[in-house]
Amino acid sequence: MEWKRNQNRNLEIKELRKTGFSIPEIAKRLGCSKSIVSYHCSNISIDKKIRINQHIRANAALGTAAARFKWDRRKALVIANAEIEWQQVRSDPRIMGLLGLYWGEGTKRNGYISIVNNDPGIIKFSVDLFKELVPHSKIVATVRCYPEHDKEVCRRYWVHLLGNSVLQIKVRDKRWLGTKRRMYSKYGLCSVTFSDWQTYHKILTWISCWRK
Repeated sequence: MEWKRNQNRNLEIKELRKTGFSIPEIAKRLGCSKSIVSYHCSNISIDKKIRINQHIRANAALGTAAARFKWDRRKALVIANAEIEWQQVRSDPRIMGLLGLYWGEGTKRNGYISIVNNDPGIIKFSVDLFKELVPHSKIVATVRCYPEHDKEVCRRYWVHLLGNSVLQIKVRDKRWLGTKRRMYSKYGLCSVTFSDWQTYHKILTWISCWRK
């Protein structure tokens, strides 16, 4: 019956209010108006500690929403600028080569650009071009060594090849998977990761423009 459902709802309103939920939160949770919630909570006193926690939770929600709005606005601006830059970018064979390499062999992560290849020349090309595009970006190289490799030899080779372009060079062990061996360099398989969210969204936008 309707009055019975309302009675259960009213009891739930009071219980939620006692646990620190705000009037708008209760109204949204139960699907009723704020005036109804306010009416049934008029005689309920909330502990001071609960009120403080409620205030902190409300401010945190506002802060998160504001930060998200600011982030979305910055992201939209980067994408809009990338679309404007596309006409100039498409005439640069080096950048188009990097886009094709990333499109075909890159690892797509949120905010990171990662390229893996067994050709040292391609890795060197990618690092040099990216440092030219984003001089202050952090670049980390990871070298995967197989049982046939000497780790120290591999490390010295990549340090000499990439120089001061990379922030850190990690050397890790890699085991063979299955019976077939992949093609690899005698100095290991290298992947480079570029940490720059703006360039990440630019590259994704340029690839999207390229595909149209």
